[in-house]
Amino acid sequence: MQPRQSNANQKREKREKNLFKKPVMKKTSAILSTALVASVLSPVIAFAGSWLNNNSYESSTGKFATTVSTDVYNPAGVSVKVYDQNGNYITTVNDATYERYETTVSGATYYYYDVTGSVTANTYSSLKLWADGVTDAVYVTPAPPAGYGGGLFPGSNIVNSDGRANAALLEALVKNNTNAELKISGEFVLLPATALAAGKNLTIFNDTGSYTLPLDKLDIDAHAKALGVDAKDLWIRVQIAKVSGDALTAVQSAAKEVNGTVIGDSVDFKVTAETAGKTAIDVSFGQTYVKRTINIDKGYTTINTNTNTAAVYDPATQTLSFVPSTFGAKGEKAEVVIWRVGNSVYTVLESNNSFTDIATHWAKGNIELLANKLVVDGYEDGSFGAERSITRAEFAALIVRALGITPTVTSNTYFTDVATGQWYTNIVNTAASAGLIDGYADRTFQPNAKINREELAALVVRAMKYAGKEVTVDATEQASLLTKFTDAKQIVWGQAEVAAAIKSGIVDGMTDTTLSIRSDATRAQSATMLKRFLEKTDFIN
Repeated sequence: MQPRQSNANQKREKREKNLFKKPVMKKTSAILSTALVASVLSPVIAFAGSWLNNNSYESSTGKFATTVSTDVYNPAGVSVKVYDQNGNYITTVNDATYERYETTVSGATYYYYDVTGSVTANTYSSLKLWADGVTDAVYVTPAPPAGYGGGLFPGSNIVNSDGRANAALLEALVKNNTNAELKISGEFVLLPATALAAGKNLTIFNDTGSYTLPLDKLDIDAHAKALGVDAKDLWIRVQIAKVSGDALTAVQSAAKEVNGTVIGDSVDFKVTAETAGKTAIDVSFGQTYVKRTINIDKGYTTINTNTNTAAVYDPATQTLSFVPSTFGAKGEKAEVVIWRVGNSVYTVLESNNSFTDIATHWAKGNIELLANKLVVDGYEDGSFGAERSITRAEFAALIVRALGITPTVTSNTYFTDVATGQWYTNIVNTAASAGLIDGYADRTFQPNAKINREELAALVVRAMKYAGKEVTVDATEQASLLTKFTDAKQIVWGQAEVAAAIKSGIVDGMTDTTLSIRSDATRAQSATMLKRFLEKTDFIN
């Protein structure tokens, strides 16, 4: 055994001599960046691990590569754990396969390991690599997958005990990670605004849920100007807090009003801009749908997406309304992913609604699903009226609900016949403000007129654009999509919209060869189109 050990040492020494002859300049920026991050930390840090950035991975071959750096405190014993895109452990690569070189910056020695490995080809869409045996000082990156049991959470040293994030470490995190993540132990974190400027997305998460900040949509200068301060003095406060006490009672009461039961936590999500001595203001990301999640203390297999939905609570009206949301597994439990413009209190409901007159109707499943999602409702006598015509104002209300928009535009400057004080006034004005509806040449909207299938298709296609899932067709494709319908010539103005609706799968013909495009749309047809729209935009599952 001893001769083989000596031989191995000789080979290693020879390999290291060759490695030290390699140009070191190509690593200079990475080394200096690491040194800068390390320099602001305490010199004694518990050994832990870290996610690795700038990995290369080819699914077709299964080969991956990365670079590991460790500082002087633990120059040996590095290993890399490999996880799939969902955080499931695959394998471990040991340091025997590494090529090593080292450098000294400001008296500290850093060891760099070039790592290569492979997994089964065409099996994983992406990989996550976790380095054991390094310190949190070397990498400031997202937390390990759920279930990982060793070391410190990377990024845990970014947030101080008062909830304020260290600017240098935060900037390094968002700059080096397109989809950066930061775990917090409390209900809020204060982020120095200027440290966010170089990032793309930052997900703040705790044991309750998460909030993904679209940093490229954050106008730091505008918020600083609104508060009358320099950008360097601006903080972005992100809150993910469970609702309790009277506030929770109010949410639960609102759930009963819509025949629903609250499951899991109700969570207050807030993002504000603030500075010392100034009143905080809400942060706006424009019309961007922002992602947030709520963890559900319930097994995923018990979630029924036909009867469960997320909802947003309006404290002014003490009501709940639909919010775009999908359910997924998180370990053995479940989580709901919520997409919406704006912040408030969100909760998860379970309902089982139906109507007295749809037992044998072809759209029964679609109607019940949307009733449980709080998108459609019926009449006071318990009926739905599936074959009744629907008015222009009624469908505008459905579109606004399906998009999770709160009707807040009270100005009636859009149309001459939308009077103040009608049930649809704010809804129609909000839809017009969002670019979802048009009026006629005489500036009327005709809210009580029946809506036809051409108008219905146009509104849904506009809603898809608003949701960021625009469907377009060129002249050739438009002709191809419409030519099989013998009554396509009856389309007055919406040829492109109807063709786009057909292409997206939202509109079907009444028969294989007819659209009946000038026919009045029914409530059942409207519900069916909305259900397809919500599925196509990933607003429900």
